Amino acid sequence: MSQTTPAPESNDPQPRPRPIPGIHTPGDIVPSFKFTPRPDAEVEAELKRRKEAERRVRVKELQDVCRAPDRQWSRKELDRSGRWGETEKMILARLGSEEGLLLGLIGPRGLGKTQLAVEAIRHTTGVLLRSARYVTATDLALEISATYRDGATESERDVIARYRRPHLLVIDEYHLRSGGERETRLFEELLDKRYCARKDTILVATQPREDFRVNIGSSAASRMKETGALIECDWQSYR
Repeated sequence: MSQTTPAPESNDPQPRPRPIPGIHTPGDIVPSFKFTPRPDAEVEAELKRRKEAERRVRVKELQDVCRAPDRQWSRKELDRSGRWGETEKMILARLGSEEGLLLGLIGPRGLGKTQLAVEAIRHTTGVLLRSARYVTATDLALEISATYRDGATESERDVIARYRRPHLLVIDEYHLRSGGERETRLFEELLDKRYCARKDTILVATQPREDFRVNIGSSAASRMKETGALIECDWQSYR
């Protein structure tokens, strides 16, 4: 007659179940982790670094599409003494206001009028983090006339709408407009729509005050007096 060998006695009153992976049961030795919070100053410094990195990316995006002329844009050493520097400070202080700015810069060549306008673009994109666009009156007129060709992909309204969007628009060499009735109407419409949208606009021209006022039209001249200024640049040559 066979006999069954008894199972060895266990010291535990009841056998413990086999542990399930990932689940701890009473009596298991579980490693403890101590979480040390980062100091507030360190957290703030990290947030500041991230914010600055995001700002630099945004500035680059805005400046890559502003189309400022390379000669003025790449100029780093500027003489800000005298009336040129005072005029620059005045312009930059008025950019980005809730009312919008319509400004005219007139006077002979070589006085740094375009450079002033470019510094306004640099301030708008780099400090205010808003969009800006540079164009000459001739190039703008050519873009408009291109809409009359067969197969054109844009209409006059499309061109006007495109130049309405930037927060700051600089139109250089405004005195070189052809002066045609249709072109004049479209230029005046663009200035009117930007005025109504409270956008900043700077017009640069090489012509006397009265000729410039006739060139931009009575409505724009009145609005320039209301929301901006007509600055006659008559200081020493900037070149």
